[in-house]
Amino acid sequence: MSYKYLLLLVFMLLPFAGCENNLEEAEFPFEFKLVIRGILEEGQPIKNIYIGRTMPIQDSIAPVFSRLTDATVGVMVDDQFLRLNHTTNGLYENLSIIVQRNKTYTLIASWEDKTATAVTYIPLPGTIGSPEVKPVLRDNTTYYKIETSITPMGDEAYAAVWQLLNATGQNVIGEGKSSGPVIKRRSTAELSFRVATDEFSGYSSNTRIGVRLYVYDGAFYDYYMTQNPNQVTDLTFGQPQAGVKWNVSGDGIGMFIGRTVLEIR
Repeated sequence: MSYKYLLLLVFMLLPFAGCENNLEEAEFPFEFKLVIRGILEEGQPIKNIYIGRTMPIQDSIAPVFSRLTDATVGVMVDDQFLRLNHTTNGLYENLSIIVQRNKTYTLIASWEDKTATAVTYIPLPGTIGSPEVKPVLRDNTTYYKIETSITPMGDEAYAAVWQLLNATGQNVIGEGKSSGPVIKRRSTAELSFRVATDEFSGYSSNTRIGVRLYVYDGAFYDYYMTQNPNQVTDLTFGQPQAGVKWNVSGDGIGMFIGRTVLEIR
């Protein structure tokens, strides 16, 4: 191919390349938001609170830039603003704040001209029944799940992870990697409900069982019911997912949630 025809081909392709770039920008709009992830547990210090930011989709090759190491972060509790300090990789903590029940924790995070807030508490568990094994027949194979009954205290949500115990029931010898569905009371008329673990195999009648029960601030249920299971979990790139019920408000997205963890035998 002669040099003249090569130049002609390049100039013919330039408009199409420009259209493709415009299309990509239209398909991947960018909205600058702070990204917050954090869990509070009773009796534990406030730690590992992630503060980051959304990034344009074209910058996804460098996720390290989404972490914010110089944000102003603190928690309001008992009418006091207590500062959280950055440790590493966008994580903030204040080990002198020990999380307690019957207190409200308001997270405030600011960076440049953006400010996001979230409010949570440590939920009080309701009345919890004894774990029961339920067989599940699927594809000619019997699997098992563990259920327990819950009479809730209020708006709190529950999720359970199965556990297999040794003969004395003191040590865990097998445990699920994820919880079953998150459940909470759907109306005040619903006095009780049952929460179940994921399915598992390897159970026999002489196996001792238990559950690790997570009791969440009720806002976690709203997030669970609206989040897309195919969504990238770090919520870093592109536009925030529409329709998800975060409990972070203002210029941010994400979850700042209190929970109680129980071992039920």
